[in-house]
Amino acid sequence: LGNINDDEESYMVDKILCDAEDLRTEAYKSLAGWGASRVTIKNFVENVFPLHIGNLERQLKLNES
Repeated sequence: LGNINDDEESYMVDKILCDAEDLRTEAYKSLAGWGASRVTIKNFVENVFPLHIGNLERQLKLNES
């Protein structure tokens, strides 16, 4: 992860894992087979997913440098 110390690296790994878990939790809420409404599914696709993926992408790009 570039020139960061072990504490920073551990923090970022934990943060990314927690953020991925948050995305998974939100994704489960949007499963039609589990009773999600069309409105919930649409909101996930249009708002929730892009927000979480954008956040993860930003964090991963920060760690590339």
